[in-house]
Amino acid sequence: MRNLLSLAIVLTASGSFPCFAQDVDLALSPTLQYVEVGDTVRIELYGLASGLSNVEFSAIDALLDYDPAFLKLVGVDDAGAAETWFVSSFLPDPDGINLSISDGNALYTALSDPSMAATAVPAGSLVTTLEFVALAETLGTPVTFLPTLGLFGSTNVYSYAQAGQLVTGDIDSTAIVRVVEPPTQYCLGEPASCPCGNTGGLGVGCRNSTGFGASLISTGTTSVSADDLVLHTAGAPSSTFGIFVVGGGAINQPFGDGLFCVSPGPSGLHRFSPPNHITPFGTMSRGPGLVAYTLGFPSGQEIQVGNTYYFQAWYRDNLGPCGFGWNLTNGLEVTFTP
Repeated sequence: MRNLLSLAIVLTASGSFPCFAQDVDLALSPTLQYVEVGDTVRIELYGLASGLSNVEFSAIDALLDYDPAFLKLVGVDDAGAAETWFVSSFLPDPDGINLSISDGNALYTALSDPSMAATAVPAGSLVTTLEFVALAETLGTPVTFLPTLGLFGSTNVYSYAQAGQLVTGDIDSTAIVRVVEPPTQYCLGEPASCPCGNTGGLGVGCRNSTGFGASLISTGTTSVSADDLVLHTAGAPSSTFGIFVVGGGAINQPFGDGLFCVSPGPSGLHRFSPPNHITPFGTMSRGPGLVAYTLGFPSGQEIQVGNTYYFQAWYRDNLGPCGFGWNLTNGLEVTFTP
């Protein structure tokens, strides 16, 4: 006890305090993102000092693990990185991990300039940005670090002050990528479905008085924040009118001269008012601003990130083949991203 008291007195008198070792944590960001099939997926890799002070280091080896059925790793982008790396790449390795970096595992290496340490700050320093391509739809696929792989592969951060010394901290970070399909047509005007055998053709609804079916497609993006999705119809009878509807579910049942493709589902069934005039060319459009319009729907039924919605256009057709006086386009399935 006397020795401990003496040490405390000496430290207090000298104004010094014990120095605790700090590590460098590795983190992936964002932890969740939504993309469409075919999009480039960007995941940032950060080094974070685990305490309140900066930590100097010389190198990072990061073993990446991901599902190649959903993501294809294509490389890294160092633009915006906190350091100008001597090496930032997927180097050849003794275990052959990097013979292919698109098979689900890859060993990324960042080396600082030999004459200058790299620095991890508590708030996080950007090491690089990993770039993937989204291959297939999934509710969520993870990108993570592996501690070890093979005989030599490992995830480590190396000290600058002492060669070979590890300052590896927390490597449990996970980035989840949800991949959605681009807007997809469904509920098409096929022979077995249309009310009076009025097949519409490829990629359209049931046949109308023009001799063809009317189509529904979209331009813009599925981003809620951009709110730039635009719905377009073509092939409707000219100089009449129609309306766009949206619902949270999909059906396929005869309705008038066509097929009704939208059901309430969890978000209800709604129309976009007022009705649209169909041009002399048989077209009409709605948007951008679809997301903003749905803010007037009952609470919880507005368009939200990650949810799937079903759109369709209904239009007047007094001379239609089945005699009901109206018809519809195909349906359009849209999953919205941030």
